[in-house]
Amino acid sequence: MSHEKLTGVAEQGHVLDIAYQAGVSQPTVSRALRGSPQVSEETRKRVLAVAQQLNYKVDKKRVGNLRFQHSNTLALLIFEDRRG
Repeated sequence: MSHEKLTGVAEQGHVLDIAYQAGVSQPTVSRALRGSPQVSEETRKRVLAVAQQLNYKVDKKRVGNLRFQHSNTLALLIFEDRRG
């Protein structure tokens, strides 16, 4: 069951939901949605049908940030010196 169905937070599908329902991996979903020639036409049609059924829409802001390797996420690591 998808995150949206469990939480009711969103109506939009996610790539992992599409992969599960289409019976393919997440990278295959990404390739199919991009139109990569590495994905067969049959698989592409199946992925696109599931994506449409789940109301999947690309989050262009997030994708653009990741393409340029920016996620607007900050990690803070704190180490404790236990020797002293």
